[in-house]
Amino acid sequence: LKKESSKSKSSDPSPATSSDPAFQKMANDLLALKKQLAQASPSSSYQDVPRRSFVPNNVSQRPRLPATAPRLALEAPP
Repeated sequence: LKKESSKSKSSDPSPATSSDPAFQKMANDLLALKKQLAQASPSSSYQDVPRRSFVPNNVSQRPRLPATAPRLALEAPP
């Protein structure tokens, strides 16, 4: 019994090996996606979207006082 079990273990491929058809299908799908991404032009993907959408709200609406206050403190005479 022990010899038979070791034989079946060595002959059956583990799920992670490339001989598994499901694994091969997944790898092929990933390769196809890679090709699609490589063929996609950057202008169609992100340049058509307004630039504002990529900037967080607090960047454009941040009050200017905190940014200039340290500079004024440094420039002020001791």
